[in-house]
Amino acid sequence: MRKDIFLIMSILFLVFSFSGYCKVVKIVAGGGHTVILNSDGKILAWGLNSSGQCNIPSDLKDVLTVVAGENHTVALKKDGKVVAWGDNKFGQCNVPENLSNVVAIAAGKNHTVALKKDGKVVAWGDNKFGQCKVPPDLVDVVGIAAGAFHTVALKADGKVVAWGNNYYGQCSVPKDLVDVVGIAAGAFHTVALKADGKVVAWGNNMYKQCNCPNFDDVIAIAAGANHTVVLKKGGKVVAWGDNRFGQSNVPEDLTDVIAISANGNYTLALSLDPVTMEEKIVAWGENKFGQCNIPSDLKNIIKVAVGGAHIVVLKAEEKEKEGKKKEPNKEKTKEKKEKVQKKIKEKLEKKEKATEKLEEEEIKVGKVIAWGENEFGQCNVPKDLVDVVAISAGGNHTVALKKDGKVIAWGDNSSGQCDVPQDLVDVIAISAGWFHTVALTSDGKVVAWGANWSGQCKVPYDLTDVVMISAGGNHTVALKKDGKVVAWGNNEYGQCNVPEDLNDVVAISAGWSHTVALKKDGKVVAWGDNSYGQCDVPQDLADVVAISAGWFYTAALRSDGKIVTWGDNRAGQCNIPSDLKDIAEISTGLNYTVILFKNGNITVLGNQYLSSLESTFLGEKQKEVSTEKKREVVQPEMKKEEDLPDIKREEPSPDIKREEPSSDVKREEPITEIQ
Repeated sequence: MRKDIFLIMSILFLVFSFSGYCKVVKIVAGGGHTVILNSDGKILAWGLNSSGQCNIPSDLKDVLTVVAGENHTVALKKDGKVVAWGDNKFGQCNVPENLSNVVAIAAGKNHTVALKKDGKVVAWGDNKFGQCKVPPDLVDVVGIAAGAFHTVALKADGKVVAWGNNYYGQCSVPKDLVDVVGIAAGAFHTVALKADGKVVAWGNNMYKQCNCPNFDDVIAIAAGANHTVVLKKGGKVVAWGDNRFGQSNVPEDLTDVIAISANGNYTLALSLDPVTMEEKIVAWGENKFGQCNIPSDLKNIIKVAVGGAHIVVLKAEEKEKEGKKKEPNKEKTKEKKEKVQKKIKEKLEKKEKATEKLEEEEIKVGKVIAWGENEFGQCNVPKDLVDVVAISAGGNHTVALKKDGKVIAWGDNSSGQCDVPQDLVDVIAISAGWFHTVALTSDGKVVAWGANWSGQCKVPYDLTDVVMISAGGNHTVALKKDGKVVAWGNNEYGQCNVPEDLNDVVAISAGWSHTVALKKDGKVVAWGDNSYGQCDVPQDLADVVAISAGWFYTAALRSDGKIVTWGDNRAGQCNIPSDLKDIAEISTGLNYTVILFKNGNITVLGNQYLSSLESTFLGEKQKEVSTEKKREVVQPEMKKEEDLPDIKREEPSPDIKREEPSSDVKREEPITEIQ
């Protein structure tokens, strides 16, 4: 009977998922990344991507469920096979070759667990505390969960078994605990859901995460690093425990929830409107890596821009006034179209048909959406911002160009990069550098403002007839009507030393300290800093139609739709899946690449978060400006990992301390896992 109850509750989520009413099948919280599984078996992921945990394998399909560890992601396919990617320092992504017939998966901090159809458990990865040493006599398992350094199993008879690190008693299952139908594991605590709807928790209780309210109507449970979350009948969510990042502050207006997930220091919930059957993902808590920033309906995207650690897209406006579908009025847009595209036509008139086609399109007006790092408000798009035709993202600020030729900027303004000149009008192009902003007016002149310590805003007084601009880290580049390139500002690496014989250029792009140019014949030329090979253009590269310079790497789009990248690849930003097609645009950032497809969808490759790499490229002056506003989160003083002996092990072995919130990761909302 207990097994029947467990199975009924465990498929509750699947009923909603595959009934045709809900597109989102599963929501999962990782250490700093968020993963969702759609009903078509495809996975989407965003947030921290330092180990490629958000780089979904291009050939992955027919996914049944997905889980996330601290920095790795695991998927279970319908055929019972397991696929894992991301951080693999401990072998957590080395799925055993003969593993098959898997029905459930779980991911701990650095280890992975699988439940087979025959009720046996297999685990691999970090085994420092014996978390992968499955008890040899363990059988009839129907559910699994993984904490930071411990593993938990639920048996068909409603009993719980746990092994691994037990410093806080997280593996000391209460002797009288029976009739369990669901389990979840936090960093150092364990949670169980009983058949009567009551919740029991044990282990680390520093933040009162084990002080469970006396509920009797709970239908699902989840555990973050140091907090506990439950879903009650009727779709209400309750959370308790650590709340330093607001991870236990459930939004007051959150209702009709059908699934929950928690990890690290944030919480996820999936709600389903009972009338419209529209699903919605809500996230709250720590957002250091943008894991709580749920992009809203990213479809019909017409432009993308990437900043230091944030992404901005321009979404095509779909609604017409009074609900009427209006046909494009070429007469009304002709004047503006000619003003904006006149210069572009002159330099592209002999390019490939794919490029020439752009000249015939109407000017597209859209809505701005931004997500990612938001410390300086660079993702806080002004509510009254409309009629946007172009966007650009700097280090920590965002710039938008309106249809009327006016410029709006927001975010970090420590160097005046958001102080748009009041008399600036008739702008046709914009570009944002790390601490400065550049605009091109319809008369071919360039205006720049913001940081000027390297002269990046000192536009040459005799510069005219400009048709394109690009702002780098601390230098600025302009393309003239005659195909010549002009650059000024920081020249420490020769990024402003334009090759004397360079001509017939049709496009330019500036990286942090290197410059790239695209010639009329489809060839690419690059100069400046080459410490990561970002200027080593592949010798056989030809037929290029678009370029984009990241901070320390370069990307090129060929006429056949293929992307070629070179330079810094520490975050996987140069790992472009070979099967990508129908690409419309590429945009590069600090260490991640955004690809816009012709159907209006986007994908992100690499690492979207600016962390340890910051110190490698920010000069002393920039570093001073960028760090003075950094928020400091004061953590309670805790013991170090090597100071905590594991009382379950015979030999003294260091137990893990409660690491900083972003690293204390656990896994899984158990009820939704078992088939």
